[in-house]
Amino acid sequence: MSQAPAETPVKVQRLGTEATAGRGYAGNVPTSAPLERDDIVRATGRPVEAWVKVPRDNNTDDALDTTPAEGLTNAFWPWRQAAVPIAISGEEEEKNSGEAKIIDLLEAKTTQAELGIQEFFNKKLLQGAGGSAITTAYVSPINGAAFLDPLPLVVAYDPTTSTAVGNINQLTYTWWRNQTFNSVSTTYAGFLKELRRLRNNCKKGPGGPPNLILIDQSVEELYVAALTARHQNPSYDKADIPFENVQMFGSTAVWDEFVPDVQAGSATQSTSSGTAWMLNTKFWGIKVSKNRNFTTTGFMKPHGQDARTAHILWMGGIGCSNRRKQGVMGGIDSTLTS
Repeated sequence: MSQAPAETPVKVQRLGTEATAGRGYAGNVPTSAPLERDDIVRATGRPVEAWVKVPRDNNTDDALDTTPAEGLTNAFWPWRQAAVPIAISGEEEEKNSGEAKIIDLLEAKTTQAELGIQEFFNKKLLQGAGGSAITTAYVSPINGAAFLDPLPLVVAYDPTTSTAVGNINQLTYTWWRNQTFNSVSTTYAGFLKELRRLRNNCKKGPGGPPNLILIDQSVEELYVAALTARHQNPSYDKADIPFENVQMFGSTAVWDEFVPDVQAGSATQSTSSGTAWMLNTKFWGIKVSKNRNFTTTGFMKPHGQDARTAHILWMGGIGCSNRRKQGVMGGIDSTLTS
C-alpha cells in the first residue's frame, strides 16, 4: 500500500445565522449548498467571524451593503493508494496445468486477492488502525503510507476534541462538527426515541435527512426486536418472523461486522455499547483514478525467480463536505428485552 503525494481540495462554504433572518428558516440554519460534483464539493456551515446585514424593508434611498463575505474554506482529503499482490510460482502452474486440473489455481488466487482488498478496504475504512486507534488512519508497516481517513474520525463520537478533519480543526470551528448522541435508553421505546432524536438533529437545515444507517450486528438485532414487539400478525393461517429487510425512517439500514464500538474507542464490538451511524450521502464524495479502480495489472516475472506476479490497484480519495448533516450514536445497550 502506498500514498500519493497530492491532496484533493474541497471547498467548504460557511454561512452565518444572521444571513437567514427573515427568510422563514424558523431557527434551522442552512447547513449546505448545492454540490458541485465534477471538481469540488461545497458545503455550508457557520462562520467564525462574519457580518451580514439583516434584511429589512428597502426604501429607494437605502444603500446596499458591499462588504464581501468570507464564505469558503478549503478542506483537504488526500489521495490514498492500496495494492494487493497476486503471485503464482512456476511449480504451482505446472502442477495445475492440463485437462486433469480440478480448479484453475491462478483464477482462484486472483479471486482471493480481489476478496482480500475488498475486506481490507471495508475494515480499514470502519476501524482505521484497529484496536484502540479507530480514529487513526491505517499505516502500512511495509512503507509507512497511510490509508483513507476512517469513518470514526470523519463522523466522530466526540467531535469537540482538537482534531483536524479534512485539514479543518473541529475544536476551533464549531460549524464543522458532526452530530453525536450517547444512548442511555433502558427500553425499546426509549431506544426508538433516541434514534429519532439523532435523525432530527442531522435533518436540520437544507439537504434532507440521513439516507444511510450503518450499525453493528447487535444493534440491528435490537432494532428488529423492537419492531417485532410492535408487530401484529395479520394471518391466522401462517405466522412468520419479521423482517427480511429493515429500514429506519425509510432509509436503508445495514449492519457490518467491522463497525466498531465508538463509545469505548475500540474495534471490538460490544453488546452493551453498540454503534449507529446516520449518514447523508449527498455530502460525501469519492474520487477514484480511472486507471486504478480495483484494476489488475499484467503479470510480470521478476528477475531470477520462477514465478509471476501481478497487483490489484486502487487509488482515490473520500471526503465529507458537510459534517453537521452526519451523526453517530454510541453506548447502545443491545441486551434490552422490552
